Amino acid sequence: MKKFYKPIVIFILGIVLGYHICYKKSLFNIFKDTYKAFQVGVYTNYEAASLYSTKYDNSIIIKDNELYRVYVSILKDPTNIENMTAYLNSKGIDYYLKEIEIKDIETKKEIKEYENIMDSNNELVFLEINKMIMETYKESL
Repeated sequence: MKKFYKPIVIFILGIVLGYHICYKKSLFNIFKDTYKAFQVGVYTNYEAASLYSTKYDNSIIIKDNELYRVYVSILKDPTNIENMTAYLNSKGIDYYLKEIEIKDIETKKEIKEYENIMDSNNELVFLEINKMIMETYKESL
């Protein structure tokens, strides 16, 4: 019976790796610690990004090479991502989900703690905690 364990494990590992290579386009995404940033705008100059960001209370502007990106939320938990997606859709807000990587360990820890207490049943609490997440991320830059 022990002769069958090794081939089965190798077969399953092959399926997982094949899926990530074929459908996710990169094997390295398996090992990345990525977050979803809800981007509502991208601009070539800071003034335009700053003017646009005033529409959203908790937005932040991130310089990415020569572009200024306006984010309204950065989340990792799939449930919270779904809830934020539903909220933005209900408000008619167009957004783009952008994968970002956060390297600062303390920032990751704080975001995880905030996400653990996000309450999807109470919109006010959900949005206030999202605001704290955005402030935490902005401070880490």
